[in-house]
Amino acid sequence: MKWTELHKKTVYNTYKNLRLINKDMLSTGGVVIRGEGAELSQFSVMKDFISLNLQKEIKMATASNEFKLIGPSGTERYNDSAVTLSCRLSPEISAVNMEIRWFKETDCVCVYKNREVTEGRGLNRGRVSLFTQELERGNVSLQLKDCTESDGGYYLCQVTDGDKTEEITVMMGVSK
Repeated sequence: MKWTELHKKTVYNTYKNLRLINKDMLSTGGVVIRGEGAELSQFSVMKDFISLNLQKEIKMATASNEFKLIGPSGTERYNDSAVTLSCRLSPEISAVNMEIRWFKETDCVCVYKNREVTEGRGLNRGRVSLFTQELERGNVSLQLKDCTESDGGYYLCQVTDGDKTEEITVMMGVSK
């Protein structure tokens, strides 16, 4: 086999394998490409070709805005203290640069935008918070303190990334 044919085959197989790389591997930098038993950097002719295609793959993976919201399987319960309305992104991607809104019925109780949390007005003011240190891991849960019976009901979590918006409803009830 000629040298160029061998390298063409290696490029094809390497590029084919790149399609198996998932977003987690890309975001953690855990991707190491080897070709025919040697590191990719030794193939200077192919390096630029593969680098360009890898960049395209990374852009497609990160620009696709593919995520869903996962909430609790049942009703979140509280008992006169605090409750966490569970909500997270799947796959587990960072929500730091996303917009997060929590509503109770039509009232907006909390907004996270441009890395700042703004509480809504009304009865929930001073009692709601997000776990901002957990946003990097996709945790967009809402914590409500000093709960009362009037806090019970349906809450809507809305997460927007670019032009994609996902929503999920979480029910909060009283523990007896």
